[in-house]
Amino acid sequence: MMRDEGKKVIWPSYLDNKKSRKEGRRISKKKAVESPKIDEINIAANELGYAPETEYDKSYPASWWEKSGRIKIKDLKNKTKNQVIEEIAKQIQDKRDKGKSKTSEKQTKQQAQIKQQTKPVNRK
Repeated sequence: MMRDEGKKVIWPSYLDNKKSRKEGRRISKKKAVESPKIDEINIAANELGYAPETEYDKSYPASWWEKSGRIKIKDLKNKTKNQVIEEIAKQIQDKRDKGKSKTSEKQTKQQAQIKQQTKPVNRK
């Protein structure tokens, strides 16, 4: 097995706020996200300009039975690995929040339509 020189590995466990530091979380719970998926991490890293390589069939050594996948990043742009992990987590959280706000806007519009359709009739 040959090591990829200069590439940094990012496991989903590094970003997961449900994991303890002992289980592999690398950033604070405030900055971490809930159950990050490998595709979310890949998209976020790509959007941040890191050109990630995704390996879906890999298992984090501490939880070898789970095929969580991993991301490899070559150029960290003069940042530490933890800074990159925090950026990726923030990007994922922003994307999730944006999705929630779209969903809540849609729900608000639907609720307004329902209220209009079910207005009480004035009887005299």
